Amino acid sequence: MKHNQPPWQASSGGVQFLRLYKKDKNDSWPNAVSKDDLQPDWPQIVVLDLTAEQYADFMKDPAAFANKHSLYPDRIRGTAAMPKPPKGKGKSGKGSSLSYTVVAVHNHDCTLSTAGGVQN
Repeated sequence: MKHNQPPWQASSGGVQFLRLYKKDKNDSWPNAVSKDDLQPDWPQIVVLDLTAEQYADFMKDPAAFANKHSLYPDRIRGTAAMPKPPKGKGKSGKGSSLSYTVVAVHNHDCTLSTAGGVQN
């Protein structure tokens, strides 16, 4: 098993994300990654680490959020139906202190499929 540091990136808006794909249109990964372990172009998967405010913005329009933060080399045209994670009831964090992990998949038809959950 390889133990590489994940190459987390930040958009100009401060959104933390991890690309699990590589295209020539994207910047180089900031940390060394064994590309043998990753598919070079499909599926295009991104893991997002979002604050409560960023998550609320994401949930308003996931496709617009992905395009705004340049998560993929091609524009997202729509969003596939997706389950919403719980709002954090019973969690130790409250309101704006909650954070979310979202996995977003860019499909071949330029739609976005997502799943997520509350981190704290």
